[in-house]
Amino acid sequence: RDTLGSYGKRVVAWKKKNAAEQTSRVVDQVVEAAGSSSGDKVVIRCDFGCDGKVAKAVTAAYGKKVKDKALMLVSADESSDRYMVVAFAPKGMKGVDCKAWA
Repeated sequence: RDTLGSYGKRVVAWKKKNAAEQTSRVVDQVVEAAGSSSGDKVVIRCDFGCDGKVAKAVTAAYGKKVKDKALMLVSADESSDRYMVVAFAPKGMKGVDCKAWA
């Protein structure tokens, strides 16, 4: 029982570490794309699977770093034939309706 408990804790720690690495990698890509794009919208594909927690963390970090551009993030999980589209606009940005955009 103790052995299984310790393995379970290791798996949870590994998953958290992996999600944090994915999040930081995707945030760096998205912020770089926002810096090099003109206009008030950024559309980018970053394949990190269909993990909603990673997507939420990416949009939160993006909102803190980039205040003037909306984001449409597309991610695919090719092994399971699924994709995810996330539209996000920072607070105070009136020109983009994310529901209509997506």
